[in-house]
Amino acid sequence: MDLNTALLNIRKLGPKFAKEEIECIRENKEEAIPILLNYVQYAIDNVDKNLSIPYNDFENSEDAIDPTYAIYLLAEFKVQDAFKPFTDILKLEADKVDFILGYILTNDYGAIIASVSTENDIPYIKSIIEDKNINEFHIDAAIRALVTLCVEGIYKKADLFKYLGFLLDYYVDDFKYLTFVVDVCYEVYNKEYFDKILKYFDEGLIDESFIREDSFKKGILENDEEKSFQKLRDDPCGRFVVDTIESMRYWGYFDEEKDSDSSFSYDLKPSDVILNPKLDLVPDSESSAKAFTSNKPKSKNKPKKKNKPKKTKSWKK
Repeated sequence: MDLNTALLNIRKLGPKFAKEEIECIRENKEEAIPILLNYVQYAIDNVDKNLSIPYNDFENSEDAIDPTYAIYLLAEFKVQDAFKPFTDILKLEADKVDFILGYILTNDYGAIIASVSTENDIPYIKSIIEDKNINEFHIDAAIRALVTLCVEGIYKKADLFKYLGFLLDYYVDDFKYLTFVVDVCYEVYNKEYFDKILKYFDEGLIDESFIREDSFKKGILENDEEKSFQKLRDDPCGRFVVDTIESMRYWGYFDEEKDSDSSFSYDLKPSDVILNPKLDLVPDSESSAKAFTSNKPKSKNKPKKKNKPKKTKSWKK
């Protein structure tokens, strides 16, 4: 398979998992990265228009771009230029983020952001976490990016714990956000704030449909810090993305019975990806890459993932 075909095929999800395409893109990643970045930026720039298009029209359109494969591949490749668009997504309204990310938001997105981050990006991640205009699920993903950076040795554990203590005070008057902070304290075994969190439970400040007081107590009292962090190290959702195939191939979305070629019979030419026959799919120069960015294809409503978010709450905005 050539790179143009691989990049064309990953514009949509399944029903067959695009294993061959991913392997091809890995072999040509330097050429592919500008296009992958464009796919993500295109999804952001066109989300308003896409939301207004009926699902079937989006699903059947030749110009549809789902950035899911691109997001995972950029994370696997540790492309730091992806940090801005990845965090820009978190600033969008909840329906737009759900449209772009689907269930990824509440499973892997913290690790995805961390995968393209450096230590210098931590203050910006914190600015997102502290923005009370941002949806609580988006803030949770940003907090989990910090946890992943801690697990990977980029962010000191003592600094993470201190910051979680700050957030427990910062969000004390907000039921939704505070619950997410407490959940993270539970997962990292932040025993330092045990008494404060129990007080919050007693005062009804924590959503116990999300995390129960008895579960919190048991988890903190029966575990220790090293066990908790080892569990995080063992959880692919809590580590840097290192293998897009292993991260995605077992999703319930994909039909393993489908033949790979039949999944991508879109009858599209490589030039259709950019809707400009004068440009190549893979830019040969910086100028052609910029031209690609300014001539993105028409977008449409991205098909929702079949898997539902594991942390959806009745109070979700």
